[in-house]
Amino acid sequence: MGKSNTIRLVDVDKNGKPVSGRRLSIGLYKVEWRWWWDQYQENEANYNSGEHVGAVQTAAVNTNAKGEATWSFKTSTWGRYMIRVCDAESGHCTGGFIYIGTPWYEGDDMDDNFREAAAMLSFQADKEKYNVGETVTLTIPGGKNGRVLVSLETGTKILQTFWAKSVEGENKITFKTTPDMSPTVYANVALIQPHGQVENDLPIRLYGITPIQIENAETILNPTIESPAEFRPETTVSVSVGEKSGKAMAYSLAVVDEGLLGLTRFKTPNPHDVFYAREALGVQTWDIYDKVLGAFAGEMEGILSIGGDGAIDPGALNNTANRFKPMVVCLGPFQLAKGRTNKHQIKIPNYIGAVRVMVVAAQDNAYGAADKSVPVRNPLMVRSTLPRVISPGDQFELPVNVFVTDAKISNVQVKVSESTGLVSIEDGDQNMSFSRNNTDQITGFKIKVKDRTGIAKFKIVATGGGASSAEEIEIDVRNPNPFQTRVFAEVVEPGKSWEQAIEVFGSAGTRSTMLEVSNVPPLNLGERLGYLLSYPYGCIEQTVSAAFPQLFVSNMMELDEKRQNEVATNIKAAIERVKTFQTNEGGFTYWPGNGTPDHWSTSYVGHFLVEAKAKGYDVPQNLIKDWSKFQKKVARMWDSKLPAYGFWSIEGHELSQAYRLYTLALAGDADMASMNRLRENPKINLSARWRLAAAYALAGKPEVAKELIQDKPTEVAEYTEMSYTYGSGMRDRAMILETLVLLKDMKKAGALVQYLSQGLSSQRWYSTQTVAYTLMAVSKYLGDQKATQTFGFSYAVSGGQSTSANSKSAIMQINLPAGGRYQPDGEKHQPSQALCAGSPTGSTHRRTRIGSGQRPQNCGCLYRHEWQS
Repeated sequence: MGKSNTIRLVDVDKNGKPVSGRRLSIGLYKVEWRWWWDQYQENEANYNSGEHVGAVQTAAVNTNAKGEATWSFKTSTWGRYMIRVCDAESGHCTGGFIYIGTPWYEGDDMDDNFREAAAMLSFQADKEKYNVGETVTLTIPGGKNGRVLVSLETGTKILQTFWAKSVEGENKITFKTTPDMSPTVYANVALIQPHGQVENDLPIRLYGITPIQIENAETILNPTIESPAEFRPETTVSVSVGEKSGKAMAYSLAVVDEGLLGLTRFKTPNPHDVFYAREALGVQTWDIYDKVLGAFAGEMEGILSIGGDGAIDPGALNNTANRFKPMVVCLGPFQLAKGRTNKHQIKIPNYIGAVRVMVVAAQDNAYGAADKSVPVRNPLMVRSTLPRVISPGDQFELPVNVFVTDAKISNVQVKVSESTGLVSIEDGDQNMSFSRNNTDQITGFKIKVKDRTGIAKFKIVATGGGASSAEEIEIDVRNPNPFQTRVFAEVVEPGKSWEQAIEVFGSAGTRSTMLEVSNVPPLNLGERLGYLLSYPYGCIEQTVSAAFPQLFVSNMMELDEKRQNEVATNIKAAIERVKTFQTNEGGFTYWPGNGTPDHWSTSYVGHFLVEAKAKGYDVPQNLIKDWSKFQKKVARMWDSKLPAYGFWSIEGHELSQAYRLYTLALAGDADMASMNRLRENPKINLSARWRLAAAYALAGKPEVAKELIQDKPTEVAEYTEMSYTYGSGMRDRAMILETLVLLKDMKKAGALVQYLSQGLSSQRWYSTQTVAYTLMAVSKYLGDQKATQTFGFSYAVSGGQSTSANSKSAIMQINLPAGGRYQPDGEKHQPSQALCAGSPTGSTHRRTRIGSGQRPQNCGCLYRHEWQS
């Protein structure tokens, strides 16, 4: 390194004779270092180019009359290099790897690392693995008049040490293995040479370590498995379990489909391989030989091989595609008495393939495992292939594969049937002929799916030669089209009637009908809440938005026990899911696994968790504690002049801080200093001002809250934000409504409810957060009103008998069949609304009549079709 290096080259022909006057191109490549324990993968193909692409140096030389040439070069860095030489005329190339310099050289001086390498002692044992009681022989190179110190060590202690004399050449040192050496003993060997010896230039002390595996037969159990060589489907088989040496043991028995095990290359677990795996050396050794003057010695460092890879099985993956219900049977644990054998009866289902019978055993400090692969087959077997899902109107051919393993079976009858009536089958009975050379055939059955959804249940039966085989398959018949919703809304005036013709649409099985009646402005509750619950994604904002309004849905309508349980289940599931979004800092990310908290979502999640806890739900205390700590930290670091945290506008930046402070106040942990700092900003935007006022109201400072919003409007400019605060003008007005309810300003709150009602009852699209926050704010308003006046109405279905109903809540929902007549009994002007939903695929027509009585009535009628055409 840093000096001129010269290599000699010779060019010969195919007969080995020198070739003169040839032009040779040379490339010098820097390659990775490879230690002796590395796997040998040089990847020479990377350098297979006469142009020497990637070379650090290139050159060209010509051969002399003897076919020889020389090349001199210098390198600036030490390391491993490859030299590649190519004959430009013949195209032949050759090359080799060289080492230039060392990382330990500094001019002509050597540091301690080089000294260490020189001090390493290479030796080996005569075997890789020994049983307890066997003799281990170590072969150690030595010099005259030296001494060898052998220390036998484990992962926790030194077992024994002894000295031996060293002779020139090979030294044989022996010791006997004992049970306390299992599973691994390390032979730590130090060769000490006489001081001042001149027979070699090696250090005064050389050292080395080698691991030796010790196996104790007393720690090994050898379970045995006896079973038939072949299993038959839909039979009961006997499996016997014993121990080869008659030892007692506790064990578990499993019979699992080999196809499933092959998906992950599953190896039968053997506890012995885990509990008696190679241990790491736990003893550290020092000496002072490297400090002896005039003695060239190296540092004492361990040369170790790390264990733990013995369970890796590079066996081939056998992943065959078969459509069947997998066979998995797990039994135990059982106790096997000494010298006994246990028998187990196992029921084999309608399954074809192969299973692995596995036994895993333990007793005291002994462990073991055994497995056996057994085919499962019949003389006559049938297998079909269906798509994963089918849709109304689909037409396809069902292929049925029939296998015959008995030469006596020559004619087979195959029948295909479906029990639910969702499909029609053309020619569901076919005959097939087999011969000795033709034992595997496929036949097809034409299938047409009807205009209905559900679960189709197919049964395929093959019979012949006194044998039979059957297969049953369930498959979803689903409509891939999204649900469509149609809304009809009307305010029924006193003495007036409302008649609405409703066109039934959607495929059978997807229609539903619901009557929704309310004495408040219409909220389109059924559709909007259903939109949140059926939203197909699962980010933090959408997860919380689906659950948040359900905390307050009882403020708007009466819930039967079933609906109450559904609501409780949804909220509990949301609480469990949001745990996966929390970071170590306490904030919440937008998606699970993200490293950076989303600041608006963190406030939104905390708001939900605090409200859920107040409603009596079990919210882990550390979840809120860590969240509150994070919120306070960010609130105190917040700077109005720095729109940080990803907000593109100062308005979103201020609103995020105000919402953060609101959630802390709601949790009973108000940060008054940060609230006052934000309040001092005279240019704070309208939405942030209203949210900060809510924080002061919760913190017991209603007079400050009222001062903040004095003479301030409730109208917010329309906008839609798909990130940052995920807001909209309507969402911000819902947050203002929440503030007005806190401050008991019900007059202004009522006006806002009317505005929000118009938005919810329209067909306009709103984001999940806008819908969720609006429903939550309106439900808080209705809960604060606590209207005690009941309202009643009557309705008739398809001109049938009239039914009376009464509600003590603001909204009442009733499931209905096809159509109905409505008769109000209330005393107020109230809106009426009808909503129809279904998955489009064909339709019929019906009419719904809704009439009125002598007094005006609020009526919201929500229709989801649920009848068959």
